[in-house]
Amino acid sequence: MSKNLGTILTDDGSCISVTNIYVNEAERIVVVKFSDGSVSKATCSKADVFDVHAGFAIAVAKKLYGNSQDFHNKVDRLVKKSLPKHSK
Repeated sequence: MSKNLGTILTDDGSCISVTNIYVNEAERIVVVKFSDGSVSKATCSKADVFDVHAGFAIAVAKKLYGNSQDFHNKVDRLVKKSLPKHSK
């Protein structure tokens, strides 16, 4: 049985449990393993500053919202809705 490092309560009331976090600063990645055996990875681009907390948050969000393209599409829609409308 894997050790539970912590449990995250989701908006719908379900829980996801983290069993391992792997950080490789040289490669700029954070990998999070969950109790259901799934793994989610966040990779920082060379243009950004590597941050373990941001990588962990992205990896968990990808677990909650599906593959990275699904996640990015959802974030894009939310950002577009929240940006003020600019007149030409």
